[in-house]
Amino acid sequence: MGYGHHLVRRENGVYVCRFVVPESLRKRLARTEIRISTGSWHRPAALSRAQMIVGAWRAFVVECGRLDQIKAIEAAPFFAGHGDVLLVRAAEAVGMDASELASAVTNRGGSLIAVAANWPGADVRDVDDLEREDGEYTWASVEGRGEPFTFNGRVLLEEPAALLDDLRTRGTHHPYRVSGTGLRGHGFVQPRSAALCIEDLWVRQADVEGLRLHFVRTHAQAAAARAQVHPAPIAMPAPAPARARVSALVSDFLSSKGTPQLTASRASWKPDELERNQQKLRCFVELLGDPALSEVEDGVLGERLVRKYIDLLRRMPTGPQLRRARRETGEGTALALVEWADRHEVDRMLDSTVNNYLMKLSECFAWGVARQVIKQNPLHGQLKQVRRLQVQAVRDDEQRPPLPPEDLEKIFAAPWFAAGGAPVNRSGKPSGHFRPFYYWIPLLALYAGGRANELAQLYLEDIDDADSVPSICFQLTHPDQMDEDGQAAMRGDQSLKTRNARREVPIHPQLLALGFLDYVAALRAAGHQRLFPELRYDARKGYSKDVVKWFNERFLGIQLGMVRDGTKTLHSLRHNFATALKDPTPQSRIKRQLLGHERGENLADKRYTGDATRLEALEVVRTISVDLPPTCRFDAQAAVRVLQRVLRSKAASDE
Repeated sequence: MGYGHHLVRRENGVYVCRFVVPESLRKRLARTEIRISTGSWHRPAALSRAQMIVGAWRAFVVECGRLDQIKAIEAAPFFAGHGDVLLVRAAEAVGMDASELASAVTNRGGSLIAVAANWPGADVRDVDDLEREDGEYTWASVEGRGEPFTFNGRVLLEEPAALLDDLRTRGTHHPYRVSGTGLRGHGFVQPRSAALCIEDLWVRQADVEGLRLHFVRTHAQAAAARAQVHPAPIAMPAPAPARARVSALVSDFLSSKGTPQLTASRASWKPDELERNQQKLRCFVELLGDPALSEVEDGVLGERLVRKYIDLLRRMPTGPQLRRARRETGEGTALALVEWADRHEVDRMLDSTVNNYLMKLSECFAWGVARQVIKQNPLHGQLKQVRRLQVQAVRDDEQRPPLPPEDLEKIFAAPWFAAGGAPVNRSGKPSGHFRPFYYWIPLLALYAGGRANELAQLYLEDIDDADSVPSICFQLTHPDQMDEDGQAAMRGDQSLKTRNARREVPIHPQLLALGFLDYVAALRAAGHQRLFPELRYDARKGYSKDVVKWFNERFLGIQLGMVRDGTKTLHSLRHNFATALKDPTPQSRIKRQLLGHERGENLADKRYTGDATRLEALEVVRTISVDLPPTCRFDAQAAVRVLQRVLRSKAASDE
């Protein structure tokens, strides 16, 4: 039988947590139900305290069910000394399921081991040079940048979470990232060249012994506590303090923002927005040790906390260094990232980003004040100098200048522009990690003004030559297409901005000269439907997720070494497009049309004046003139062959 919890209210008004005791523990606890008081009549406060009580109860249940007490004590001789032992034998010795033991060992920093027998793979010196797809290093880039390596003997498996998930769902796992003797860098096993099951795994005796001793100590302490607090059946933690902590306020605030409200002044946050803001607010909790709300609302203490928080934020790493810090700290807390940055010479968080974090924290505190959870917002008086206008003349994503000529020179001097597709590697073969969107999306952003997702999600049917003017139609006609605010296509509640964004942009003569329509024709002949079939769909970000990550982080940040402060991104090329347009029409009406903005400044212009024809729009598009390095015409047939290889590889990895 499963167990659940409910927050119920006694007759005296106090809220209590009610737990159903799992059947496996009822004999030991001599109870079928446990009730623990929150000590509060105020429902929001009771909910905050209930979260901590529920967490403690679940941890207790898991700990009781992990190991058999008698076997854990009797298994001591089995794990004496150093060396490795088969996982299934270790699990049998301690009376535990093998997968649960593996999970417990890795959660405590232990390792899972396998015995390799001529596994083909590669040794890569620096993984920062590798390309990623869906968060994983691609085998094409591993093979292209690494040295061939054959794995033999014991190897450590570097991705235990994925391994255990595969074993639970599929029964087998294909190892990919490993470490072992003889490697000079990072080890990668050729995909699907080796398969492991639960019986193939080994663990270190010392890791299992550490887990066993931890359990024995925990059990002894719990038994002593129960004896001292007789007749209480279990030792539960004390109720939450009289005043909840900031983490509870943050949790309630995020919950309210993620839930649609009938009376809300704006829509609830979308999942990706909720995730971003959760990360921002979590920084305050992690950097300051989750202070009590009583400290935050105190004038002197609250001001001191805010000053300390600002100082710590300014010491946070940023850009590529932030990713490196997270990797080297094992996705540690914000405080661990600050401590890492203090030991390295790295770029720190910009004041503009610090202000963004402060604004979101102030919004959370203001929400708490409005609901009488705290008395005052400690950031209220400190944000006057950084508070942005509530109504801005332009959107946040439009506040970037166009890229200067020297940056355009660097970007379009990339080898795939000079080669007209996949560059040739050292062995004389086309590069295995080239993707056609590397070539076309920067050019389309520059000469057609498309936003990242507008370009990434294009279908071949969105390119036509009606009125003898080849054009790109930015429209929402398929369920997997999204508007600029991340809303899916084919919905009845599309915003005004979405209607403005629907537009037809004539194809610039430079794109025609580089073979854009030839590539479209080659894709159609090969049976493709989308302009960039190599891109995968993400439920939150559409098809642009990999595009933005590649261009902004790997290409601009790592490969070209440009500053990562948000002012130079793929979206900047759209601003180059807007700047280069020379539109003689009143109020730059055609320019507004090509950018997908409102067509006029007053109601009459917006409602009663139609869009310009394609031929009229083409005359404005032709005014774009950009001085770029020599760019070779795109090899459409070679690109289609690259796509076939990429899509086959993806299909194999999905099996």
